[in-house]
Amino acid sequence: MEMIPPELIGRAVQDPEFRSRLLADPKGAVAAEGYELDEEQIEALQQLDPEAIDKAIEALVGELDSTKWG
Repeated sequence: MEMIPPELIGRAVQDPEFRSRLLADPKGAVAAEGYELDEEQIEALQQLDPEAIDKAIEALVGELDSTKWG
């Protein structure tokens, strides 16, 4: 299985609106933005827990902020 493209992950981390669309409808979101993923990659996105993803991103951003400004 191929990895999900890093630019897609980065975009999802930085853009909450895109992340919501991606987690709600991975196939539609990637197609609308011009990304090309295979079925295994789409299935992997469909299995993600949106709440867990949001918490992980909040923790990451908090950690980056404390490193930068702490």
